Amino acid sequence: MVAAIVLFQNLSTRRWSPALSMIVGFIAFSCVAEFSSTRSMCSAAQLHDFEQVQRHTFIWSMRNTPREFQLELHAVAYVDRRRFGWSYSELDFYEIQPSVSGDVTNGKLLTCPVTRP
Repeated sequence: MVAAIVLFQNLSTRRWSPALSMIVGFIAFSCVAEFSSTRSMCSAAQLHDFEQVQRHTFIWSMRNTPREFQLELHAVAYVDRRRFGWSYSELDFYEIQPSVSGDVTNGKLLTCPVTRP
């Protein structure tokens, strides 16, 4: 962020400064949010004793969240033939009932390895 401020001070014209500031701010926000969401999911997975968690990126979740009916999950974990979905509002996993059908894991998913102490 400091580098961006120094860069902006040295520009002969400052008309691009607001746009560049917004871009740098969005990139910084995205990186911190991705790291924080991965850390939160993996911590909760350890508490629930999940072997692994498959997850979408934070940006994907932000882009797809406002839908009224949403069948795709932010993250999903499987334990003993049961599915658990991730809730950003609760920062925890919840059980998905077997009667809920559909493909909850389509798209590119990341694997969050869970280490056991």
